[in-house]
Amino acid sequence: SKILLEGHLKDKILPDESTWTLESAVLLLTLDKYAKNWWEVVFADEEEKDMVDTTLINTKRNISEYDDATQGMIRKILFDQRQERLGLPSSDDILGISPEIPPLPDGVEYIDKNTNLSPDKKE
Repeated sequence: SKILLEGHLKDKILPDESTWTLESAVLLLTLDKYAKNWWEVVFADEEEKDMVDTTLINTKRNISEYDDATQGMIRKILFDQRQERLGLPSSDDILGISPEIPPLPDGVEYIDKNTNLSPDKKE
């Protein structure tokens, strides 16, 4: 048997309420935390590059207070931030999804470093 994860958890969990599954070579852990707060890391000895910046999260509000779509988006953002720090593919890359970028509203123009902003610019 191969060890997939090893280490001491950052904080206490409720083992009887926590689960794991292995689906299509993906290990999915659901940890029911004893103290309902945001963890910067899962394992106590994780490096700083693996930490979640919890200052970007409204830590006063429990994730369960958000609707399902918002909870999913929070989890996706946290996953993608970690993947980016580690130089790994984002969730969209893994799933082969190209996120839809909505068109700009009328009268709004996308400006980048190659856009000519001179006053004599002709439409």
